[in-house]
Amino acid sequence: MAADSGDFAWKDTDIDLERELGEVNWPALVDYALIKKQTMLGDPEMPIACQLADKYNAGGRNVLRLLSFSDDTKWIVRLRRRGGELKSSDWELRFHSEVATMRFLAEKTRIRVPQVYAYETSELNPVGAAFILMEFLDGINAIDAFGGLGGGGQVPKEHHPSFFPAVAELQAEISSVRSAKIGSIVQLDDGTYDIGPIPDLGGPFSTAAEFLAAWCRRTPFNRTASNLRAVCDRQDPDLAEPLVASAFDFPKRLEELLPSMALRPGPFPLMHGDFSHHNFLVDAANPTQIAAVVDWEQSTTVPWELLRLPLFLPDFPDSLLRSWEVRIDRDNEAQAALRAEYIGYVAEAEKVRGLDKELSSVLGDRRSQDLAVGMDFWENEGKPVLYEAVLEAWKELEESGEE
Repeated sequence: MAADSGDFAWKDTDIDLERELGEVNWPALVDYALIKKQTMLGDPEMPIACQLADKYNAGGRNVLRLLSFSDDTKWIVRLRRRGGELKSSDWELRFHSEVATMRFLAEKTRIRVPQVYAYETSELNPVGAAFILMEFLDGINAIDAFGGLGGGGQVPKEHHPSFFPAVAELQAEISSVRSAKIGSIVQLDDGTYDIGPIPDLGGPFSTAAEFLAAWCRRTPFNRTASNLRAVCDRQDPDLAEPLVASAFDFPKRLEELLPSMALRPGPFPLMHGDFSHHNFLVDAANPTQIAAVVDWEQSTTVPWELLRLPLFLPDFPDSLLRSWEVRIDRDNEAQAALRAEYIGYVAEAEKVRGLDKELSSVLGDRRSQDLAVGMDFWENEGKPVLYEAVLEAWKELEESGEE
């Protein structure tokens, strides 16, 4: 979600009805922001006012509100909803890492990200919620510029020649940030950066195999067995039991395959955790030029095999087409051509920037892409598909020497 856009889908309902947000002390938040603002201006006694907008935006784990100051500047406050799948210490690690990632990118790359002014990682503060105060960036997210979800969330064909190269250059820039370790970016007390553990997974990891083994042992499936069985029964009762067995056997099968998998060595690339056009801010008058990238919450360095094409490009592994849900979205030559077109732009961006060809190579490697999509289906969507087909396809392609 475009967490810092100037064109939100603002809600008019009472924000206090957002029960997962808890009881937020809004006056304390305004006071907190004012103190930070005065400190930044170098005068703690400077008379300045701050108004909190009535409307708000909510999505996923976060709630957003706009802060307007009397010096005509604006900030965004992003508050974390309570609950969720992570324990408190992992939430705090995720907050610290997101801030460190944005600060690192602002210092070390050409990628435009919101400036972070202040943040609190736990609810144990006068505001009563974990939050980030950050720069307000003018613009709208690209998915809205292209017609929103009402337009199917797709990038209009007439914009491909200009938007695809811009996204390719951005992805090449992000993946050029590399580390010998797989994990979350953290900022040390002396202001330097390092790689730390990944929330709820551990690490940092020295190899792709170490990361994948930890993923297999510690990552839960996105549905319960009973829920998955009920979904399958409604759609294709004959496949219900095989699909349930496949989903819950997948981590074990993947871990068993790891010793024979030819995984790429490090250094390992940074990956945006939700790389799609709803997180790209653009000018409404020129929506193909990306002005900034937001929502770095789940961004880490990763095995090369988990780098994916932008999520607005349809990509459903051929190996999973036997499953009822994916069959609806059957891949076709037009979609394959779209992916090839984008990968061509990535290769050109690598050439222009003087980068190696690792990104374009892995994006064109069907083994890697199928594995990445399959793991995403399993962890984040709980799709009922025959997951072992991804592993069988990996073995077949590796034995044949194809990519």
